Amino acid sequence: MSRDYIKSLDGVRALAVTSVILFHFDQNLLPGGYLGVDIFFVLSGYLMAQIVLSRSDVSALDSLLATLARRFSRLLPGLILCVFTTAVATAALIPSAKDALKTGKNALFGASNIRLLAKARDYFGSDSALDPFTHTWSLSVEWQFYLVFLPCSFLVFSSRLSMGLAALFAGSISLIAFVLFAGSAPDATFYLPFTRFWEFAAGALVACVPLYIKLPRPIVETAHFFFLFSIAVALAIPVHSGYLNVIAVVGSSALFLLVARERTLTTTMLTIPIVRWIGDLSYSLYLWHWPVIVLAVWLDIFSPATWLPLIACIFALSVGSYYGFEKPIRAFARGKSPTFVLTTGSGTILAAVVLLTVVPSKQFYVRHHKPTTLGPVHDELDCHLPVGPSPLEACLTRTNLKQKHVFVVGDSHAGNLVPSIDQTVQKHGLALRYLTDRALSFDMLGWGNCGGTVCVDDESRGRLEFLLREAQPGDIVIFSLARDKLLQVPFNGSSRSASVRYNEQAYLSRSLENWTRQLKDAGIHFLIVDDIPKLCSEKDFAISHATGAFDRCTVSLTESIEDRQALTAAFEGAIKAGALYLDPHNEFCDSEYCAVLGANGQILYSDSSPHFNKYAPTPLIDFFEHEFLNIPGLTNQ
Repeated sequence: MSRDYIKSLDGVRALAVTSVILFHFDQNLLPGGYLGVDIFFVLSGYLMAQIVLSRSDVSALDSLLATLARRFSRLLPGLILCVFTTAVATAALIPSAKDALKTGKNALFGASNIRLLAKARDYFGSDSALDPFTHTWSLSVEWQFYLVFLPCSFLVFSSRLSMGLAALFAGSISLIAFVLFAGSAPDATFYLPFTRFWEFAAGALVACVPLYIKLPRPIVETAHFFFLFSIAVALAIPVHSGYLNVIAVVGSSALFLLVARERTLTTTMLTIPIVRWIGDLSYSLYLWHWPVIVLAVWLDIFSPATWLPLIACIFALSVGSYYGFEKPIRAFARGKSPTFVLTTGSGTILAAVVLLTVVPSKQFYVRHHKPTTLGPVHDELDCHLPVGPSPLEACLTRTNLKQKHVFVVGDSHAGNLVPSIDQTVQKHGLALRYLTDRALSFDMLGWGNCGGTVCVDDESRGRLEFLLREAQPGDIVIFSLARDKLLQVPFNGSSRSASVRYNEQAYLSRSLENWTRQLKDAGIHFLIVDDIPKLCSEKDFAISHATGAFDRCTVSLTESIEDRQALTAAFEGAIKAGALYLDPHNEFCDSEYCAVLGANGQILYSDSSPHFNKYAPTPLIDFFEHEFLNIPGLTNQ
């Protein structure tokens, strides 16, 4: 039986590309929508293996060249058109476009995944979200798969059995590597072809199953239902939920391919004409949707109110590209020799790269602005995430028995306060010692460890005991913590339920009450400093910094106060127990809004966390000067 075209696969493509587009429009619409790319990988492995197994009697080398030529004529025209058009728009609309253009050039060579990995770009982070070529990473992985799989298959593993065994062996090794490194090296696991090969191998393995093997009807219907059910569940799981959802999507997709030729209610739905049309257009839709979204974000026109026009724009570009450019070129190449197609395609890539190189982004950008240099203030702090055998001794040991000391502990937001406190204590003849890292706050929340980050110790008890030994009556211990650790989606990307966050809040409250009582009993002031104002999203901050327009980063006073309510509430028990409470929040706000720029026009923050900008590191000197004078017996003046 010939391996004729399977119409339901167009529906699977439509499902995959729709999932990715919805995810990119708003992650809350389909939290696992990025897994649509994994479905594409399984399909590619299946179809490439089919091509190899159904080759004619011509030589293996001729078959290899013919297949590569078909891949060139199918994928390159749309990619070149999209990359070049996007590059021109990027140079015109995005400041500092050179970095993004380099990603585009690497995409033409099938290496944008390597470029993104080398730049340490988290696919879910703001840097990737603002690069109009980020989505080409998957196309690069696919090309790298072709360049390894096709030569090996045509020249070495051309039989169904040998190919199946090779796919099983190589895919198993790749899957093991994926599972082992998903936690410790997530970026490399995400971008590199080696840890993605198992997904292609799953599709290739299914293609090696002989067609005469038939499964009973109940099993076919169950497999089809399981495919839709498992895909629906996986796509609904929040981002960063681990590798199990990837395995579930790949496994269920491979299972569906095994019985995709059988007609059931599932395949009927997947072969509805409009669904098949979207599937046929899926490659073009994937190419064009991301540049449209990113450019709309940069132009500040991306919002739910503009989604329909943007979707219409994506379809218009995709239809124009597919019917007006991609299909005509594919038809032209169909009558040409593989050598001609491969040579012409390679030459076109080189020409496109040359053109991209001469796109004058500096002169072409229509809104001239040179972004101010930024950096977090804790970059200048020796005792923020200190490295050494005895960080407690190195950072918190008392320096003078006769001099009053101020000790600052907490996370990076406590580090925000250090330069301003340092200026204040020097003025009053006090000494400052500090140690800021994640370990203390993690333990106070009941998390117990730093999740792979640099830690000083894993117990707040150890930190407290050390301070009780070093501090003397009349000294002060200052503690501060970022609000994001009590939000639904904190800095590490994990989403937690309201009950879990409530328990963490209670754990923090008990920890701080314990600190307050023990320090108070020792005659030491314990001062809790609440968090500074909330900022806009990481993406909006990056755009504001790049364009110099910080209006989009303004947050209302009311919103910022409400946003940190859980953190402030966690301090109440300690305050009742005798801790002193300071709130610098309104130092950065007027009666309605909280600013990003200082009175002198300097940018106060280096990022959206926010961390103070190290080039304007002391915005709270006056605040602490005033508050320290109100602490009896602390200052020497």
